[in-house]
Amino acid sequence: MNPLASSSILPSVPRRLIAISTLSHFFCVGASLAARSIGYARAADLIVADGLTAERIVRLFSSSASKSWREDAAMIVLCGSISRYRAAPQSWSPEPEATFARGLDRRRLR
Repeated sequence: MNPLASSSILPSVPRRLIAISTLSHFFCVGASLAARSIGYARAADLIVADGLTAERIVRLFSSSASKSWREDAAMIVLCGSISRYRAAPQSWSPEPEATFARGLDRRRLR
């Protein structure tokens, strides 16, 4: 048996700290990729250029004439959140993106 394999001997690995601005950038890039993949190229450019938050993305799409703006905005916001999770899973929280996505669910708004 390897004595170094015991978890009590090895020091705990410190968590990697990531700046809020970096996490915000990961959110913007993930949301931008999602927007571009469903055909919103100009919105994708705007998300990255202005560093739009989840709330601002929802506001942007709420002024859209598209019938599927709710579903599109929810997917874009959730993809941004997933990107933030992939960057720092230990400090990730689904809020506020999950709240915005739930609020866009058409069945809940009736």
